[in-house]
Amino acid sequence: METVMGSRPFLRCREDCVYLRRPTGNQPNWGNKLMPLPESMNMSMLSIETSSYCNEFAVPYPTYFHPSTYIDVIHWQKQVRSRKRRYLFSFAGAPHPTMNYSIRVQIINQCLTSKNTCKFLDCNSRANKCGTPVQVIKVFRNSIFCLQPPGDSYTRCLMFDSILAGCIPVFFHPYSAYAQ
Repeated sequence: METVMGSRPFLRCREDCVYLRRPTGNQPNWGNKLMPLPESMNMSMLSIETSSYCNEFAVPYPTYFHPSTYIDVIHWQKQVRSRKRRYLFSFAGAPHPTMNYSIRVQIINQCLTSKNTCKFLDCNSRANKCGTPVQVIKVFRNSIFCLQPPGDSYTRCLMFDSILAGCIPVFFHPYSAYAQ
């Protein structure tokens, strides 16, 4: 790859770079065709998800976990490993606003009917309990498995928080983890 004045240009996408790979023509009226342009092939694209483009690299979402020292990390790891978990499963999320038949609706319904084994944290815009890091981490620390169905993209920001809380993520699509 070429460099510009000794460095290689890069672009950090806020969301998945799929929005920058839209072809022209009769496509949805969002996104653009920045990535396929010859001028962009020399640029590194940093995104939450990666694809088959050779210049695209996955960078995880930021998490709620911000230790100050190495000792803080060790203390956190000890807490996570020794934790007695109350729930077999948990799901922190909301129904997808435009996909009425998504798996999220089924997960929420199953979780609500299995209160002793599954904990549901409602991220609906009205309740939005997921906006509070303490509540999210508390649910994940009390669960063995964290259900991670895709949303607007295959990768969810809460997936990384669940891993840090010692909760094993359960993926519903290969692009959520394995095809990255």
